[in-house]
Amino acid sequence: MIIRPAKVADSERISELWLDLVNYHRDLDANMPTAAQDGHLRYAQRIRYSLNDLYQRVLVAEENGDLLGYATGMIIDIVPEMFLEERAGLIGDIYVLPTQRGKGVGTALMQVMKGWFNLRGVTHYELSVASTNQSGIRFWQEKMRGTPIMLRMRILLDEE
Repeated sequence: MIIRPAKVADSERISELWLDLVNYHRDLDANMPTAAQDGHLRYAQRIRYSLNDLYQRVLVAEENGDLLGYATGMIIDIVPEMFLEERAGLIGDIYVLPTQRGKGVGTALMQVMKGWFNLRGVTHYELSVASTNQSGIRFWQEKMRGTPIMLRMRILLDEE
């Protein structure tokens, strides 16, 4: 297995994996967003755009020409302007094929992403993980030594 930066030619396959990620999250919790009918096409376009952005990185895990997973990351100022600047990394998405989970693919993707962050002077990175994604939470806490710092909630407004 190799971890490498994504290429334009990978964008369609990455968008298919993204759709799998969306469906995985919807299976965990019906409140998670539903992909638009052309969402995978829009995602492929976003991937292609980000390949030339110095503040974004898309990595793929590849073996024998097949993509096993991908991760997206970016560098941002994570807090509003009234706070001291806090240049941080942000993980947008990470997805590993179900057949490849537990084999170190996600860890390998993140090791390369962490190296990219380090080269750009980032001291930490943040991410969101679905509260119902217990395997994802375990990955981030146990493998990546993540610490929860915020809890995002959804409150439905009553219809009258």
